Amino acid sequence: MRVSVRDTGPGIPKAQQARLFQRHWQARGTAHQGSGLGLYIACGIVTAHGGRLWVDSDEGTGATFTFTLPESPPSHPPLDTMEGEV
Repeated sequence: MRVSVRDTGPGIPKAQQARLFQRHWQARGTAHQGSGLGLYIACGIVTAHGGRLWVDSDEGTGATFTFTLPESPPSHPPLDTMEGEV
């Protein structure tokens, strides 16, 4: 499955795109608008399900965020019980 979300905002400079998915990273102009965790968490969720998340953007033309997920989720071993752990 492939899902894309596009906006018509100011776009994201190429130099910043590699850092978008890092924990707590924020562009200087928007740093006060959040905690810098949204894209980091989204990328973690998509990756945990065997998918990929990326951005395509040029300044002045908006941005397109796309993620893919496999048809079948990756197989994981069952979670261990937490007996005796605090």
